[in-house]
Formats: sequence, C-alpha cells, structure tokens
Amino acid sequence: LMSRLARVEGQLRGVQKLIEDDADCEKIAQQLTAARKALDKSFYSPGWGHCGPTDPGATRNKNIFSQKIS
Repeated sequence: LMSRLARVEGQLRGVQKLIEDDADCEKIAQQLTAARKALDKSFYSPGWGHCGPTDPGATRNKNIFSQKIS
C-alpha cells in the first residue's frame, strides 16, 4: 500500500510541475487521470486491513470514493 501511495505522490508532483511549466492541458489531464487510477488501485490493494475489498462495506466505500466532486 505504501509503495502505491508513493507512486501516486510522485505522479501528483509531476502534475504540479506540468502546471507550473504551463504544459499542454491534454498532457495535464492525462497525468491526472493516471494519478486517479493509481489512487483507486491503492484503495483496493492488499494492506488495507479492515477497509480492504473483503470488507462487506467495500462496495459502499467504492461508491463514496468514486463520486465526482462538483
């Protein structure tokens, strides 16, 4: 879990650099999408203990975390 989160952190730092460097919006969007997918994978990775995918509330939690912020 920690290595997945470290990967997400690195991706987000890369996104920050792209924004600072005024990179193309499409490139920024691609990297944000990749970071989001990596974060989603970390949520369902082994190592979450009681919050992992074997938890009966995992489906409910997935729905909460997959809602779009408006």
